[in-house]
Amino acid sequence: MGSCFKKKQKNKIAKVWIADCGDPFMGQENDTFKYPFYFKYVEKWFMKKTDFVSVPTVGAISAYYPEFKDKIKVIPQGFDFNFYFKTEDKHNDNVPTFGYAGTLIRGRRDPKEFIAYILSLKTDFIFYVYTKNTDLIEPFLQQSKGRVILKSLVPREKLLQELSQLDFVVNFENVGNKQTPSKLIDYVIINKPILSIKTGNLNIDIINEFLAGNYNNKFIVNNHDQYRIENVCKQFLNLVKD
Repeated sequence: MGSCFKKKQKNKIAKVWIADCGDPFMGQENDTFKYPFYFKYVEKWFMKKTDFVSVPTVGAISAYYPEFKDKIKVIPQGFDFNFYFKTEDKHNDNVPTFGYAGTLIRGRRDPKEFIAYILSLKTDFIFYVYTKNTDLIEPFLQQSKGRVILKSLVPREKLLQELSQLDFVVNFENVGNKQTPSKLIDYVIINKPILSIKTGNLNIDIINEFLAGNYNNKFIVNNHDQYRIENVCKQFLNLVKD
């Protein structure tokens, strides 16, 4: 916001100002509250100042005001695919072990249906959950008898190393297509099958397949290379050249 105040007709803060927007603000779909209507004027004021606004997905474009459509460029989030992590053996190869890491949102990215279902099964498993939204997990801990384990947040590289030891990982889908969880790319980096769960539309057949070690219906992230940080940087540099 300070850059907006600084930039004026006679005081350009840079040759080209690209504002990188991860999640939309006024047009978001996954918060459980609405922003005051007058915030739209702040967002429009900011977007008038920029040369370009980068968003991570095509679906995100519709979350912004149409008068700025020509400024919007789709540039995916960038990730380092090359860092090293050591994969250790699982503690118990006979028990399906899987995990989720990230924000949970009641009624949206909500684990309630999924956890209630897997706890209803007479099956051994271990489900690790790394989240700060502990209130959505704690009610299940006693009932799970050790099958659901709540973990503290850890640095990303340590997290990826721990997730790489699991059989598969879980994604709780966002509402709509304007926001895409960045964790999906982390899941790609560790090369683990992704079980994608849609709140309010639980597919128990696919869940059962995963628990049985059948990953044929795993979620697919297409075109991995577009997320490599070196390719993302090139797209930003091309905007400066133009």
